[in-house]
Amino acid sequence: MKFKKLNIADSPYLGVYATVSNEFGLFPDLISKKTEKEIEETLDVTILKRNLGEAVVNGAISKIYKNKIIVSRSCTKEDVKFLEKNGLDVLNLSSYLAVGNLVSVNDNGLLLSTEFSEDEVKDIGKFIGKKPKVFNIASISLVGSCIALNNKGLAVYPHVSSDEFEIIKKLFKAEGNIATVNYGDGLVGNGLLVNDKGLIMGEKTTGYEIIRLDDIFGWCLRGFQQNLGADFLKGGKWGVIMVEKKANVSASGAEPKRVQLTPEMARNLFEAERRRYSAIMKQRRKAERLILKTDKTIFSLEEITSSKADDMFVNLGSGVYLSAKVLDTKNVKFMVGSEVFLNKSVEDVLKELKARKEAFAKDLKNLQGLELQSQESLNKLYSFLVQSSKAQKQ
Repeated sequence: MKFKKLNIADSPYLGVYATVSNEFGLFPDLISKKTEKEIEETLDVTILKRNLGEAVVNGAISKIYKNKIIVSRSCTKEDVKFLEKNGLDVLNLSSYLAVGNLVSVNDNGLLLSTEFSEDEVKDIGKFIGKKPKVFNIASISLVGSCIALNNKGLAVYPHVSSDEFEIIKKLFKAEGNIATVNYGDGLVGNGLLVNDKGLIMGEKTTGYEIIRLDDIFGWCLRGFQQNLGADFLKGGKWGVIMVEKKANVSASGAEPKRVQLTPEMARNLFEAERRRYSAIMKQRRKAERLILKTDKTIFSLEEITSSKADDMFVNLGSGVYLSAKVLDTKNVKFMVGSEVFLNKSVEDVLKELKARKEAFAKDLKNLQGLELQSQESLNKLYSFLVQSSKAQKQ
């Protein structure tokens, strides 16, 4: 899988300007010959250049899937004729909705926004040939902007709930993770163009964001090796870079130590830091889940003790609830180990849970600090590799 960083019309929001499948890519006619060539080499698609509805935001008002394209009412009859002439089947909706922002699709599933009418949902499902699911992501209706995917992986808006994320993975039959692009933008579909053969990201995408995308789509380090070349990574063609390593200056006033950093060393450091960053992110997500889980338990206990009702619903899982009588709202069974329970007052349990939450929050704060440090290291190493590649070409 190939990768590339570039802008369209000096903008990193590629998904607003273009829409791609494994076969076609629809771009505004303002892209240069150089950009067109880079896109063709990265995504291996037939490029069509057209300003739908006399605008340049093709990605916002249309969505391509295989040799099919859904367009909004803003597209003209001439646009439709152009698309059909170039081998695309066209579904022209009667509304002016930003179709590209509201549809997410791969070979396994189809997700539509709640912005569509019932008739439009039926029409789109029939046209694509898949039974659509209709829901929003984190209360945002722009499901096409919240997801960037191919048939192998998916990147999702960071504030997606765990339940929504599991539904999305099951729907598209792809693994993935939350991600951002272009220095913190969570609407990943607006900043990426991806198919099964390549990925193009906006130029503002940072080093640590690239690492996350690599975890999802799995191309980055292999891409570095391909683009830099084996000889370069061995330090052959380009040679050695001198970098200063900060060290504590002794009382004698000794000069700071200097070390030689070759491209191969930088790549190894990049790989090691990438693994460290992934481990930190896993720990951070675990801490966040523990805080959320503890919060829910605290809320439930406080609700039970403050409620005058003597019955409640017990969640058995999978949407099944049991109606139960509460015999004691002052005491609970508290598990202190594997199958070991103690009788404790609700008041004591609340104190312990709140203490746990404070400890989890402290751990989370430390992990966030480590995450920022790792991001900084990855950004520096990524910049070094990019600059080294440019130096080799010169």
